[in-house]
Amino acid sequence: MAYMTTTTAPLTPALEIQYNRNLLETARREQILTYFAETKSVKVRSNSTKVKQRRYFNVLPATVPLAEFDGTNYKAPNKIKYEEVEYGVNFYGDYIMTNDRLPLLDFHDVKRDYLDILGYQAAETVETIRLNELLAGTNVVFAEQKATRNEVASSGAKATKQDLRIMALKLKRQRAKKWTTITKGDTKIGTTPIGAAYPLICSTELADYFCNLPEAKTIEQYAGQTMLLPGEVCKIGEFRIIDFSLIEPVDVNGKNVHFGVALGKGSFATTKMDSKGEIETIVHDPGSAGAGDPLNLKGSIGWKAIAGAAILNQAHVCRLESTVDLEDNTPLHFYDYSK
Repeated sequence: MAYMTTTTAPLTPALEIQYNRNLLETARREQILTYFAETKSVKVRSNSTKVKQRRYFNVLPATVPLAEFDGTNYKAPNKIKYEEVEYGVNFYGDYIMTNDRLPLLDFHDVKRDYLDILGYQAAETVETIRLNELLAGTNVVFAEQKATRNEVASSGAKATKQDLRIMALKLKRQRAKKWTTITKGDTKIGTTPIGAAYPLICSTELADYFCNLPEAKTIEQYAGQTMLLPGEVCKIGEFRIIDFSLIEPVDVNGKNVHFGVALGKGSFATTKMDSKGEIETIVHDPGSAGAGDPLNLKGSIGWKAIAGAAILNQAHVCRLESTVDLEDNTPLHFYDYSK
């Protein structure tokens, strides 16, 4: 009788790189907010709990004429002033269990599917952390110039062109820098150059509402699409509207209030999650647990990352609260809510 001895070995470096790449490609692709942030690279294995980011102040205009130099009258140097904003970071991660039947299902293809799903989860996790920080900002405009969220809900107030003008004025008055430069003109009929603008990151319903206003220019009307922002769907006034489905409305006495967040350049900071070391893919094949898995029956696939975010300048982040004219209340089916 022939006897077979089964042993297990850790993942080869090549296979580990491939698994990292599979998860990271999805996680990187699904992040929008990191595009608009001042980012800091924090490695998973650094055990960091705090991150510092500098917020610089502009220097006053130099309006005093320079005197003719007499050998002693040197002009005193100016100083670059900054404030250090410190924010906390935490570990986040999750995993799923696998078993010894996985090789029967085309092992590597199934693993790629699992890594793809976990990549989406990792991206949505860190984006939710960033979003919660932005939505907690103190600079807010309520639709139709209402005074509170409750007034917006009770009156069904919807964002107007005047509300967007107020938001833009708030940002410009505080010298918030716009994100985009003007796009080049085009000879195609019906297209228009798009001026410099602030990104306004909106819930899907609020983005749809803006795109259907008569003043809106959809991306199909842009003179060129090569300079589109991630998730961009249209432009209205001094804002380029970003559809961001992670923004959920809040129920106020039976009426949904939706959110949008306008950002000046350099207005908030976050940790990066788009390269090796900033997110860790952890794969344990069946049998890798040694005596803890004596029959080589179970394995796991997971991820771990460090994430955190902070607003650097409250005056350069402006939240909009509004109701909308069209909503879809079909129950959501893209998550597994069975836990």
